[in-house]
Amino acid sequence: MYFSLEPKLKREDLYDRENELNELEKGIENGRIILLTGIRRIGKTSLLNVFLNEKKKKRMPYIFVDCRAFVKQEKFFDKKEFRNYIITEVQKIFKESIFKKAIKSILIKTPWLEVDLKGKENVQISLVQVLDDLNSILEKSKKKLIIAIDEAQNMRLDGEGGVEILNLLAHAYDHLTNIKFILTGSEVGVLHDFLRLNDVKSPLFGRYLDEIQVERFSKEKSIDFLIEGLKQVNIEQDIRKIEEAVDILDGLAGYLAMYGYTVWKKENYNKALSETLENAEQIIQSELEELFKKSENYKIVLEAVAHRMDTFSNIQKYFEMNSIEISNRRLTSVLKSLVNYSYLEEHFEGGSKRYVIPDPIVERTLLKLWGNSKIKGFFRTLIMLFRRSFEEGAFSLFIYILIWAILQTFIVFFFDKTHRLDRSTKWNTMKLK
Repeated sequence: MYFSLEPKLKREDLYDRENELNELEKGIENGRIILLTGIRRIGKTSLLNVFLNEKKKKRMPYIFVDCRAFVKQEKFFDKKEFRNYIITEVQKIFKESIFKKAIKSILIKTPWLEVDLKGKENVQISLVQVLDDLNSILEKSKKKLIIAIDEAQNMRLDGEGGVEILNLLAHAYDHLTNIKFILTGSEVGVLHDFLRLNDVKSPLFGRYLDEIQVERFSKEKSIDFLIEGLKQVNIEQDIRKIEEAVDILDGLAGYLAMYGYTVWKKENYNKALSETLENAEQIIQSELEELFKKSENYKIVLEAVAHRMDTFSNIQKYFEMNSIEISNRRLTSVLKSLVNYSYLEEHFEGGSKRYVIPDPIVERTLLKLWGNSKIKGFFRTLIMLFRRSFEEGAFSLFIYILIWAILQTFIVFFFDKTHRLDRSTKWNTMKLK
């Protein structure tokens, strides 16, 4: 079913990703390390799950690693836990799979196979040695194995820039022909910076990695996704309401599936859209709060772009409007970081570079937070000035202040609404190119 909220596991539940599945198949057949990239909520995990499950049915086992599970306090990647997890998963494969019988007939010593790593801090097993032994066993068994590492950019947070892990990947690329790696990343630029494929000092320099970019659905496919999904759950399709939802949610599979699921459960298109937006905005607000902890400048830049002040010079002006100074160098660094985090994309129009927020709910949430903060600020100022005018007996001043506050509040709401409408009417220009 297209509208299940958890990541998909079967091909029949995955909408229109045949090309990507074929590209993954080619990558595994001919390559060593494959990158699977795309912005958040575009459907990478579902695509990867379906592919891995189909390979397992064809007797190609896999290990799936979610790197987020090894990030401590959002800033440190525990590579020891990461190593132990992979070794434990390798042990499971040999104890529970087709290799259980095969390993007995292969004259390779594997002392690590019987070691229980759980709760044993002093036990040290080399992951390189495990993978070397594993590759030899796979070679003799005429088998392949996939190690899929989700949100791989987090491996850079090990305190050393992930050099040890990069060395392991380079070793695997050069020598472990029977072990294939798939690395996924939502923070696409961060993943590229971590791998440093064009840096002569990087362990992976000079090695070719296949990259499969998962794109958003077109408007037509987004509409078709919802229509076909609603047919699956026997809900009558309201084309006008579906198109309205697509204009707001864009072509991101995660949001579309959330909306379709809610239509199915609520059997009410209007309630479904408002509830979907409310839930999605809560998720985004939480993510933005974490992002803004890194730098307040991220917030100012994203606000500027959300308000269509989307060129370098206009973003600088937005800082000035907020009485904040920022150098060209610093602003360049902030913009690069937001592009790397996939909160911004660079588009070139008429010879000039413009920045775009690729996720429509991120933009919507930013505008709402901005509007709420301005309104709160207006009323705090209003209360302060009212007290002052009351103390001084200047009631006429208070009337002027009240009119000013009403006008300012109207401007905030008008500005916010205008730009939300602008987003939907320019749907096609916002698509990834």
